[in-house]
Amino acid sequence: MDRAPLPSPSEWQVFACLSRRGPCRFEVLERHLPRLQRFTIETLLLRLAEKGYASKRDDSGRFHALVPFEEALQAQIDRFLETFVGGDREACAQVIRQAEEHWKDLVP
Repeated sequence: MDRAPLPSPSEWQVFACLSRRGPCRFEVLERHLPRLQRFTIETLLLRLAEKGYASKRDDSGRFHALVPFEEALQAQIDRFLETFVGGDREACAQVIRQAEEHWKDLVP
């Protein structure tokens, strides 16, 4: 069975921003993604729409996330674990340790 394509890391940046900002216009995405060029954001939005993660621009000029962030994140985590950890207990322990280190650096 084929699995749905997941957003690439670059697509994920746009999807996460769109998910956090809610339905929004292109200019809002552009303002919150300053490291990405306008053309790049447009291309990534098209790819996200093809994958079913974002809408195309609606009549009011806004884009919408079509998949809940939590669901998309869970799919990314599952794919990562299947690909890189598999049944390796030590690899799983390393992921947990790394996540705990990352957790400490997060701003509350």
